Amino acid sequence: MFSFNIARIIEAYKLTKRMFGGYKKQIILLTILGFFSGLLEAVGVNALIPLFSFFVKSEERLGGDLIAQFIKDFFAFLHMPFTLPTLLIFICALFTVKALLTLYFNYIRADIRLEYERTTMTSLYKETLYANWPYLSRQKIGHLETIIMTNVRQSARLLESIARHVGVVTELLIYLFVALTISKTVTLLTLVLGGFIFLVFKPLLYKVRNMSKETEGLNREVSRHINESIGGMKIIKAMGSEDDFIRISSFHFDLYRKLLVRISIINNFMITFIQPISVVFISLVVAFAYYKTSYNIGALAAIIYLIQKMFAHIQSLQAFAQIVSNDVPYVQGVLTYKEQAVRYNERQEKNRSDIPFSFKDSLSFENVSFAYETGDTILKDISFIVPKGATVGLIGKSGSGKTTFFDLVLRLLKPDSGVIKIDGTNIQSIDISLWRSRIAYVPQDVFLLNDTIYNNIIFYDQNIKREEVEYATRLAHLEEFVRELKDGYNTIVGERGVRLSGGQRQRIAIARALARRPEILLLDEATSALDVESEAYVQEAIKELKGKMTILIIAHRLGTVSHSDTLVVIDDGHIIESGKPSELLKDKETYYGRVYNIQN
Repeated sequence: MFSFNIARIIEAYKLTKRMFGGYKKQIILLTILGFFSGLLEAVGVNALIPLFSFFVKSEERLGGDLIAQFIKDFFAFLHMPFTLPTLLIFICALFTVKALLTLYFNYIRADIRLEYERTTMTSLYKETLYANWPYLSRQKIGHLETIIMTNVRQSARLLESIARHVGVVTELLIYLFVALTISKTVTLLTLVLGGFIFLVFKPLLYKVRNMSKETEGLNREVSRHINESIGGMKIIKAMGSEDDFIRISSFHFDLYRKLLVRISIINNFMITFIQPISVVFISLVVAFAYYKTSYNIGALAAIIYLIQKMFAHIQSLQAFAQIVSNDVPYVQGVLTYKEQAVRYNERQEKNRSDIPFSFKDSLSFENVSFAYETGDTILKDISFIVPKGATVGLIGKSGSGKTTFFDLVLRLLKPDSGVIKIDGTNIQSIDISLWRSRIAYVPQDVFLLNDTIYNNIIFYDQNIKREEVEYATRLAHLEEFVRELKDGYNTIVGERGVRLSGGQRQRIAIARALARRPEILLLDEATSALDVESEAYVQEAIKELKGKMTILIIAHRLGTVSHSDTLVVIDDGHIIESGKPSELLKDKETYYGRVYNIQN
């Protein structure tokens, strides 16, 4: 059991060092402040002993201890009269300075907590956005939100508690030393009783930790459920499934309440019983001093005050132990999440390159194959060349690998074999930020911010100028729509663009892509939600862009790709047809020819 406890202590130390090691200097400063704060209070309390001499009028009966004698010698050293007024001024001065030190102590403590929250939240968000796509695609909805908004704050509470209890421990040691100079017996009995309290309550601490682990996991599950519900609110209402979702959420909320109630009962039970125990102990000390010893009044008052302070600090340490048991699972959650995100960081130093982006000739695919972790091979030995400025259409059945092909170009995924080259250079050797800055992507499922149309087009990129936004708006045939709005570009689109039609959302996404003036434009079913008229506008825009940038288009509507320079047909991960649309139409047995006849 002892070795097990030592192992737990070592584990807790390593965990806090990993998490809060960057705040070592501040914690040392708090230790120093706590020492002087406790020392000043202890000296002030001991001044009660000589203070009572002015009322009792009997030095011999009052006696004295080491610190009380030091106070008298200190007055003599300063050539100050040892009188009641000067002693009272001395005591008031000590406690005033102690209060100022406490104020500064609390300021540093709060600053440590808030700085930790800021830096950790920023770091977690950054590492998440820098993580690679396969890792991110495995994360549950709402997980990051829970880690940042719940786990980080609970971890910050633990850091603040550590900072505060550095002072508590320091003050407790000072009180202990001073109390020993007055009465070794009473002080040792106080320590024994305090240790006994810890031993009695230790099993409850383990129970709190286990329930806190369960609560931390439940927090993530509740956040996931709420985010999914909000994201799918329209389909939930359309299918009349409100009561089913409410039933699931009520189950989670009820379980959450039960866990927190149990944790609260145990925590309050442990803290509440320390106070009456201390009162009973102090009463016994007073009774013993009154009937069995020749305690002087000053010493008795001082020792009672110190015992009360020691019990208050023991109670505080007990509360700290509860906070540790409660918050350690949250700290572990933050560390685990951050370490995983860092491990899958796609912008690590080893992935950086000084090779410039150069696109003067072609983008080529040489024997490219890819399979997901499930083992399903999506693309098989794909090879073809896209000349600079060409417009290439990709068609095929759903699930044939077209979107995966785009993910490889975007470098969201890496080929298992083969290579993608631009002007003969492996695209994996180009800095990923530089690569993506030259590519624009319009997905089938449009993502819009709950912000203005203007901010949705620039996507928070302050380098994009107003004239570039207006240029992109014209090309996406969005100009007339924006002009008719009361607030124009400043119109709020709502959560995920809920206030707009599907076609309007799609055209904003296209404008967002064009505003960057990319060298390569990827359109993944980008016209799927457009009406016939809007699709015609976008097709005209694509025609205007031909030769100005390289365009790759995935489409099921053949009208969108009918003007492509080259059409590539993918089926079951293989290229089964390629050529000019007009040439492929000559053979009615081709995939393109069959689908063209069906759609027309």
